[in-house]
Amino acid sequence: MNEKGLLSGILAAYPVREPSVQFIRHNENMTYRVTDGTTAQSYLLRIHKPVTDKLYGLQHTREGLHAEMQWLADLGAGTGMRVQKPVASHTGEWVTSVNLSGESGSQSGVFCTLLEWIEGRDVGHGESFSRERVRELGRQLGIMHMFSQTYAGAAELNRPRYADVEQNEEMLARIRSGLSMGLFSEKDLEIVGLTFTRIADKLERHSRSGSTWGLIHADINKGNLIATEHGFSFIDFCLFGHGYYGYDLAGCALTVKAESRDSVLEGYSLIRPGAAGERLDLLEGFMLLSIFGFYSFHIHNPDKHPWMKERMPAFCKNYCVPFLEDRSLFYTL
Repeated sequence: MNEKGLLSGILAAYPVREPSVQFIRHNENMTYRVTDGTTAQSYLLRIHKPVTDKLYGLQHTREGLHAEMQWLADLGAGTGMRVQKPVASHTGEWVTSVNLSGESGSQSGVFCTLLEWIEGRDVGHGESFSRERVRELGRQLGIMHMFSQTYAGAAELNRPRYADVEQNEEMLARIRSGLSMGLFSEKDLEIVGLTFTRIADKLERHSRSGSTWGLIHADINKGNLIATEHGFSFIDFCLFGHGYYGYDLAGCALTVKAESRDSVLEGYSLIRPGAAGERLDLLEGFMLLSIFGFYSFHIHNPDKHPWMKERMPAFCKNYCVPFLEDRSLFYTL
């Protein structure tokens, strides 16, 4: 069956009529914008087949996807945040499946989800925003983390974990595999290893508790932030899971210009007083982990290899080395 027939078969399971479909990208998922021809309502269709099997993880399983859908539904209902709410199929399922050969069904094949579309625009590289808008961005993140702290059954959700010592060791191992691929030099990987060791030392003095660890977005970057007429919205919770709240806060700080980062912390502290008072050196460690996470996640994605090979030497020299020398990065990274 061709792509048009495949998509028609998938969308027949959902309450979307006369759909028009626009391909977006194929990365950790195959994504499409779907517009209902009778209502003009748009949706995001995700077919959970990563571009390479090496990107497959808990987030692609039925249990993991159902946890994400439940989280999005509850987060929107419980906080009023503008999130991509899940759309149920005709049979009431948030997670459906399809064989890529074209035969749809609920028991076999690749999983699919449909989410409401949020109208807005991507955040441009180096784009400036008012202090008020950036403060509101931090406040929105604080609202999400406060909701996470009281979310029933959070610890039992089968979702990925981030930024803890064990996960960081796994991340480092994947990055080191880039040596055999010709992506990184031994010298740079030595610096990377020392950086992970320094971050681990800092995490040992950072207690994991209900106020520091919970459900997080885990992939906050400019590509997952939409500017709307109502403010910013976080999108793409595909990687959402368990981790340090500081990991999200660091990612959020990285999305804005250095001179605006204090405003992110100010907005966050309006909701979680004191929580934004993380030691800057720890937040800087999380910022580095956020960037390392990109390298790790895409280590088996050939499309990203030229970028990695070009950027790693400068990243080590300009950011890892200063971090190892205890020079502040919060306003320069």
